[in-house]
Parts: sequence; C-alpha cells; structure tokens
Amino acid sequence: MILVLSGTSEAKELVAKLVEKDYGLVVTTATAQGKKVLREKVGDRAEIMAGRLSEKMLDDLIDQKKIKTIIDATHPFAEEISRLAKNVAEKKDKRLIRLTRAKVKIPADYDNVSKVDGFAEAIDSLKKYSRILITTGSNNLEQLARLNNEKREVIVRVLPVINSIKKCRELGFSVRQIIACQGPFSQSFNEAVIKEYSIEAILTKASGQRGGLKEKLTAAYSQNIDIIIINRPEESESFAKTFYNIEFLLKFMNNNPD
Repeated sequence: MILVLSGTSEAKELVAKLVEKDYGLVVTTATAQGKKVLREKVGDRAEIMAGRLSEKMLDDLIDQKKIKTIIDATHPFAEEISRLAKNVAEKKDKRLIRLTRAKVKIPADYDNVSKVDGFAEAIDSLKKYSRILITTGSNNLEQLARLNNEKREVIVRVLPVINSIKKCRELGFSVRQIIACQGPFSQSFNEAVIKEYSIEAILTKASGQRGGLKEKLTAAYSQNIDIIIINRPEESESFAKTFYNIEFLLKFMNNNPD
C-alpha cells in the first residue's frame, strides 16, 4: 500500500496515474476542497482523507493502512508535513519518495530580481514600494497585511474560495485589492494586472515552473518592475529518491516494487 501526501496539481496527476496502474493508494490532502478535486479525478479507486496531520496521526495511519511506501508530493513550501514524513519514515523504516518541482533558472540579465529568505526579509524589502502585488497565497497574509496602509497599497492574488477571500477582508484588504482567481497565469495576464494596478513590485515564492514563476519573472522584466522571490526551503536528504517528473517516478516504482 502506498501513501501519497498530496498538495499540488502534480500530485493529482500522480494519483490518477497510480490508480490506472492498480496500485493500492491512500491519499491525504490538507483541505476538503483538495479532497473534492481528487475524488472527481479518481472516484472511489483510492482512499482519500482530508485534514492536517500530526506526527502521531501519520504514524497511526501508516500502521492502520499497512503503508510500505510514502510519496511526498506536497508543495515545496509545505515544510511541516515534509518534516513529519521524514521523521515517521525513518522511525518506521519506510521508503520515502519525493515528487517536487524543478527550480526555474533566472536569466543572468534579469537585474530586477531579489531573493530573500522568508517573509520577514520580504517585508523589509517591500517597504520602499507604494504599490505591491502579493502572489504567495493566503497563508502568510497576517504578516503581509502590515504593509497595507495609507502610504502603500497592497494587491493580493488568492484562490477564489470563501475562506481565502474572507481572510483578506478580515485583514483589511478592500474588494478592489483582492484578485480571486485560479492560476497558474500567463505572462500576458500578469502584465495586464501590473498595468491595471500600476504595480511597482511583485512578491512570489520560488515554487517552480508549475507555480507560474517563469511567467511572473518575464512579466516583471517586460514591465520593468521589481520582483522579490522567497527562496525555497532546503529539501531533506533522507528521501530514497527525488523526482521532478511523474513518468520517471512511475518507472522507478515499476522497477523497484515494495
């Protein structure tokens, strides 16, 4: 039995392909919306569970479902669940495989790019701008909301779900300041947003090609504005294998059964 820790569009694709190959699967996702999307994709051919896991919950789940392989297909910035997976896999001697996003190479002539470690550094870097586009989601908006004041307008781009929009409003963002839509977005879409809101700087995460980083970079460069990128957390070295491609992961699984 395989446990897939999901959290990205790639994870959904992986689950669908594993189901097609008749692997026994348990899939976890942090939200009810994530569970719904997975259920629409694979029906009842995999057991899908929603909710955030503690280390004990993950430990018990592995015992109850007789899990032999754990595939961590969570977001590159989902540090906590990756840490828990590493701890439990080591303790129980389970095979741990990572499916993650390849990093985007930034062209040498893109002198409008700044890299920072974490949101505190990002906030310091953004204080000199008066119009900012935030594309890092809703999870850290409490910190970023401090930038939004009478001297500075912050535009936030979040998923079009009730909880995200409600959080934005509770933190003081006006309706005009909220762009609620599902990405990833094209370069031209990003350029249109930059022009419409007279954006001076973009904040994003180093979340890889599937996270739309390349399109943000090219849009910022073409519009001659700055982009601040929050560096990706360092990946654990305890994975049996790390893959950036689903097909290569599937080939490894086929050649290395439990």
